[in-house]
Amino acid sequence: MVGVKAFNTKDAGGTHAKATMRCSWAQSELMIRYHDEEWGVPVHHDVTLFEFLILEGAQAGLSWETILNKRENYRKAFDGFDPQIVARYDRRKIAQLLKNPGIVRNRLKIASAVRNAQALLKVQAEFGSFDAYIWGFVDHHPRQNRPSPTLVNYLDASPRCPLSATAWLADPSLWHRQRPHPRDHAKPDDTQGGCGCSRYSRSQEFLAAHR
Repeated sequence: MVGVKAFNTKDAGGTHAKATMRCSWAQSELMIRYHDEEWGVPVHHDVTLFEFLILEGAQAGLSWETILNKRENYRKAFDGFDPQIVARYDRRKIAQLLKNPGIVRNRLKIASAVRNAQALLKVQAEFGSFDAYIWGFVDHHPRQNRPSPTLVNYLDASPRCPLSATAWLADPSLWHRQRPHPRDHAKPDDTQGGCGCSRYSRSQEFLAAHR
């Protein structure tokens, strides 16, 4: 369950204090910035979606804040998250990544990033873009506070899917979880409805504008 805390802020003149509501997991400066600027914001750029797919795989078993702290290291190590380049990584490149102290040096996670890049290119070839493919599961509209089928289930069940679910190192609850997660950029917004969080009110405004 996502909790909410109020933080006192001041206006430009520094005289009028008001409460800014944030989910309780946004504690550090890094997590607050992620909460306020990225969490739950719809993303439609394939490179950005692939970035979060890589970071999601790296996060398995670790905290999301740990991965955010390594985010720029990942950007440099994985060629700006360009799937065209990552898909061509060979054993020599993977060996180099395993020696990079700025990322999570786990062979399975790194290998899965390469397989995911290759799988994403197959999706692009068949569906035009990864964005069109993944948003198609929710009719290309954000949904709020509605449990959704997992992406893994779709990969297993869809007769048109060119991928095997085993190619993806991702949590089965890829599309719905009550905590901050990169998957929130391509799934229903899961900010706890009615909690008072400022992100929830902005999500409501976005949904109203795009109905």
